[in-house]
Amino acid sequence: MQSASQQPINDGDGKPALFPYAFGLTYGPASVPSAYQVTQAEAFASQSGTQNEACGDTGGGTDVGYIAAGDWIGYGSLDFGATGAASVTTRFASGAGVTGTVQYRLDSTTGPVIASEPVSSTGGWQNWASRTTALSGAAKGVHAVYVTFTTSGSGDVVNLNWFQFAS
Repeated sequence: MQSASQQPINDGDGKPALFPYAFGLTYGPASVPSAYQVTQAEAFASQSGTQNEACGDTGGGTDVGYIAAGDWIGYGSLDFGATGAASVTTRFASGAGVTGTVQYRLDSTTGPVIASEPVSSTGGWQNWASRTTALSGAAKGVHAVYVTFTTSGSGDVVNLNWFQFAS
């Protein structure tokens, strides 16, 4: 009979394993998400200054809003592969009377900028637009991705729903 009292379960401890090898458990490093899949904005690992809110875009869900200059959103490691990304598509909405920039950076909030997407009003905070921009810097291998924001004035500038890199 197998029970939790069989712990510790170490090779050579003389106790049978609670779950046999290859029972559905895996060993080794966790897989790293692909940068080429859609990354939902609310799936961040860390952030500063932003808030999640209900999203009125197709598919609903949640977006990241109340984004102003100096705010940032950090995502754990994304895999850009050996050849690297060539562009990024940003899904955003803005009801601001100011313009701004969504910047994609590698490895930190002050890391190299690999893409900058200018943003201006889309006609409302839930009026969504997608824009694709070419990368201005190399993104190969595995990196943490940070999205930072600038603005020409004060106050909120953009809501972010998702982004996706392409080769």
